[in-house]
Amino acid sequence: MTKINQRLASYDLQIDLTKYTASILGKERAIRTFYHRLLIPFTHNNYFFEDYSIHESHYFQFLKTINRTELAVETEEIFGTCWFFINTIRIKANCRLDSSIHINSTLSSLYDSALKKLYLTEGIYLKDTELSFASFCFLESWNYNNNYGQETARCLHHSPFFERLETFVEELASELSLDQLKKTSLTDNLALLVLKYHESPILIEALDRQYHRFLETYDQQYVHLYQQKEKLLNDLKKEMEINEPNFFLQLLSLLIQQTIFSIKPNLFNVYFIFQGEPSWKAFLQQELKDYLGKRVCFLPIELTDLSTISFEETDILISNFPLDSLDIPIVYISSIPTKNELNRLTELTFKTFL
Repeated sequence: MTKINQRLASYDLQIDLTKYTASILGKERAIRTFYHRLLIPFTHNNYFFEDYSIHESHYFQFLKTINRTELAVETEEIFGTCWFFINTIRIKANCRLDSSIHINSTLSSLYDSALKKLYLTEGIYLKDTELSFASFCFLESWNYNNNYGQETARCLHHSPFFERLETFVEELASELSLDQLKKTSLTDNLALLVLKYHESPILIEALDRQYHRFLETYDQQYVHLYQQKEKLLNDLKKEMEINEPNFFLQLLSLLIQQTIFSIKPNLFNVYFIFQGEPSWKAFLQQELKDYLGKRVCFLPIELTDLSTISFEETDILISNFPLDSLDIPIVYISSIPTKNELNRLTELTFKTFL
């Protein structure tokens, strides 16, 4: 039980187990959010509810309808369907939401009419808090790196934060000497993140809490950008509520990291020095390059190059013959690499991924 509670701590939940009872301890909102995450894989496969497929067909028709209009938006379909399904069950059971949930509808208000029609298929009349919550649930299902319809894009680009975010991305591109950054979806992605926070800061922080471990790890990348991120945060806090600034900065870092990797994926160098027949060497070189993935800069070299290279601490060298000691790890492979040797390479490069 201790191990389970350690895992549940990320969700602000604990289980109290006695000889006769088992209780979940936590705020009502935290419990509901946790159950939504828990039910996603099961509800989609009709594990608990036979009528899920009916709700799913209604939700897919809702998406199909809006995607024929200028309000088109790419969403995480199962995530959104499960919110719709669980919300309808909750409302029919008269399990009402905390009345303190109020969403400042801006972009999301464009979809209020369609959402009302969707919930009406289940005999539910959305209004006030329930409409706000349904609107946020739909907004939360929106994908990043999205292709928006014209009206949706226009509204997003006219949000009060958009110009400040454009400036931030330009400053970021200059700091990293990555002019391509300005041509990516990063500004739109940050605008969507800010919009979700602006609509309902309490809910987004609860929904994404399970990713804290990864967010903290990625936030350590590009530490020198912290001052710029902090400045953006302070500017945004003048206009909106951000309850957990560190968490917001971590999410911000995650979106920045993803965009940087999309245009500049290399994190460290793997040098390849090989003695063998040239055609086999060329073949093996290409195989290893593909095997190690885009995060690695694969650099074939010759023996005489070793004395001219200034190695970084993160570099690795692969060789099939003995070399003098170097300041970086040397991974020896056979002329025809074995499975164990390839696994060793995977272990050394795995740190660049999840």
